Amino acid sequence: MRRTDVPMFLVASGWAYLLWSGLDGLLAIRSRHIPGYPATGQLVLYAAIPALALALLAAGFTLSRTARWFYDIYPLVVVASAFAFFPVILAWGGGV
Repeated sequence: MRRTDVPMFLVASGWAYLLWSGLDGLLAIRSRHIPGYPATGQLVLYAAIPALALALLAAGFTLSRTARWFYDIYPLVVVASAFAFFPVILAWGGGV
């Protein structure tokens, strides 16, 4: 395990928690059978963005193991994903 893997796993666990709780919330909204809910914006915020972030982190992790040229870019991917986490949290809780 490299020293850049620990922060990646911490950031990925944050995104995984957002994806898990977002999907749980979307399923709860859908179970109420209210017309128009869940809205497209809710699907994007609560499911698509965390899934995309997790996919990018997984791709970065895989590329850092296989492609030698990506090894130097890998910490930047982790930091960018960590910085993207906070605006999503602000919108997630309605604090924008």
